[in-house]
Amino acid sequence: MSKKNTKEKESAKEKAHKPVNIHIGKIVRQHLEEVGMTKSEFARRINTSPQNIYGIFKRQSIDTELLRDISRVLGYDFFQYYASTSMVVSEDKTAYGKLQVKTAMELQNELDSLRKEVEVLRNENTYLKEIHRLLKEKGKL
Repeated sequence: MSKKNTKEKESAKEKAHKPVNIHIGKIVRQHLEEVGMTKSEFARRINTSPQNIYGIFKRQSIDTELLRDISRVLGYDFFQYYASTSMVVSEDKTAYGKLQVKTAMELQNELDSLRKEVEVLRNENTYLKEIHRLLKEKGKL
């Protein structure tokens, strides 16, 4: 292998391992402006004060829970700026004849939906147990 090829490969490796230089606060601000939501409405939806919104815009990095909330409110997956191919979750859907790749946002939405469904089923189960208990008391069972 030539010295030139070796240097090119080393340079590519260095670039691949460099930390990502992202100013997520600026990106959030840009998307908030694109959506057209007021800062006070945005603050209310992520459960913070309007004054804190300006602090978020100045941040180069953001806590993942806050970024998840911001992603939900603005309908945009901000985690994609940090994602690499090793972070993408893929699920083999051979029964459907294709491979489906889900983003972190899609997976979070699916998880939230399933949690709501579990809560509904738990409530139904509680009601059914109470109905069963009442019917037993009346001697109908």
